[in-house]
Amino acid sequence: MSTKKEAASFGVSSRTQLELKGLLAEQQQEVARNKAAGQTRLIGGVKRPDKKIPKWMKPNPGVHGRAARDTELEEIPRASLDDSLAILEQKAVRYNETMSGKGLGLDDNQIANSLVDFEQKRETYHSDSDDVDESLFVPVRPQDDDDPIMEYEDEYGRTRTARRSEIPREYLHQQEEEREEDFDPLRIVNPVNYFPTHIPTEERKQEVEERFAEENNPIETHFDSTREVRDFGAAHYKFSKNEEIRKAQMKSLAEINQETQQGRALHNAPDVPAGSVVGMQGEPESAKSRAVEKRKRLLEERNKQLEAKRKKRKAQEEPTVPQDAPVAGPSNASPPPATPANNDPFAALEAQAKNKSTQTLKQEANAADDFLAKLEQEVLPKQRAH
Repeated sequence: MSTKKEAASFGVSSRTQLELKGLLAEQQQEVARNKAAGQTRLIGGVKRPDKKIPKWMKPNPGVHGRAARDTELEEIPRASLDDSLAILEQKAVRYNETMSGKGLGLDDNQIANSLVDFEQKRETYHSDSDDVDESLFVPVRPQDDDDPIMEYEDEYGRTRTARRSEIPREYLHQQEEEREEDFDPLRIVNPVNYFPTHIPTEERKQEVEERFAEENNPIETHFDSTREVRDFGAAHYKFSKNEEIRKAQMKSLAEINQETQQGRALHNAPDVPAGSVVGMQGEPESAKSRAVEKRKRLLEERNKQLEAKRKKRKAQEEPTVPQDAPVAGPSNASPPPATPANNDPFAALEAQAKNKSTQTLKQEANAADDFLAKLEQEVLPKQRAH
């Protein structure tokens, strides 16, 4: 209420106040948009200078000048351009007529004073008009005296045509023989070094066939170890190349094999399959038997260690008797002297502790012996059963 009264006192209506608020909101939104776009702000009513433009925002050099020239060309009226184009077309028509020999109504003085020599240009002028028959100008193959076209006969008896440089070397001598009348004694020609075709005679063919015939060169039917570079096994036997000696060697090997078979049958020797081991072998041990043997060895080592400890402990407990001390007999036996240990309570406690420790050690040793004995009784019957 106070705000309305104050506004009424200043002569400002509520409608004017709403309009001012709307204008203020629009200005705030515009300032926010400009700030987001990176535009300058007005601080204190004074425009601050713009910051330095980065390189990637700078325009290319000369772009403004080119844009201005394009604008100037666009400003040229279309009518003037059409007039210039029509004048150029007329000039082109008159030039073509002059070059083709058609007069332009000029006298000799005017033609002589012109800057263009139409007579000279007419000599090198080639018309592209459609009224010229191109079939009249048939291309003629150029005549090359250094590399003429020649005919020769190939190996199949066919007559072929080619240039001299393309003819194979072995066929050039035919042309030389045919052109004896063109021989020039003053011209030096290098000899043609071609490779002649070797054609053997019938006698030579028959000789080669007989040399390489199968009857004269029998195929080897036996293995030759000398042609192989490798190590042979212990059972390798090198046979002779002589057929008679080879047969004798094969016969002796067959006799030895027969004797071996008879000896094996006499002694009831089993037939060993290929790849198996030959010789005396024990029964295959299973994994369980190997584990039992290992456990047995460990038990024996443990028993030896316990026996050594037991002997050592007994040797420490037995009192050592000096050699010079008199041996107590039944006649001269005397009661032992009273020791002060009976009267000392600490000595009595120490003796009791020693007795307890020795008793516990004996009990542990007895328990270990009982366990080992029991384990041995369980293991040995199973091993004997296997």
